[in-house]
Amino acid sequence: MRYARQCDVTKEGMNEGWVWSDGLHYTKYYDDTIKILRTDHPTKKELSDDELMEWAVEEEDLLYYTDWEDEDDYIYEEINGVINEI
Repeated sequence: MRYARQCDVTKEGMNEGWVWSDGLHYTKYYDDTIKILRTDHPTKKELSDDELMEWAVEEEDLLYYTDWEDEDDYIYEEINGVINEI
């Protein structure tokens, strides 16, 4: 299997997920993304998870969700359960 990016939390390959700081970091799962946002922005603890995500995406432009469908974007390959850069 080939992937466009690798999640910085789980180390899994990903063809969709959150892009942080224009590609500095990547997260595959919503829950992991929320955990990082809560750690990085403890003053936003009154916000629900959805409100926190909306704040991060819409107001602060910290990250965005995307998917990669073009195989030219795939730079990782999983072989025998191990993700390697192509």
